[in-house]
Amino acid sequence: MGGFDRLIERMEDFGPKANEADELNMVGLVIENIAKCTCVLHQGVVNEYFEKIEKATLAKVLRATNRQQRNTNKETTDEIVEKLYKDILPRLASRDATGLFCDR
Repeated sequence: MGGFDRLIERMEDFGPKANEADELNMVGLVIENIAKCTCVLHQGVVNEYFEKIEKATLAKVLRATNRQQRNTNKETTDEIVEKLYKDILPRLASRDATGLFCDR
């Protein structure tokens, strides 16, 4: 199991010891760090993992409990969605917007 597999698994289930209220904040940190290194990832890695990352992220955001929403500010939620769709997913070859500046 590689690092991205572990990140996706962790985003899907933070485990019994995790503070449920901070899960969206943790997803935000993971997405922020993935977005920062998107330009240097090999296209094979991008194609294999980015759709899984999208699925795990959207599931966590859309199924957020009231407690999680209260503990996460709007800017963090907006940044998660923005980084996912503007920085991460455009690298997918299966999507229309395939060109980031680092690909040109």
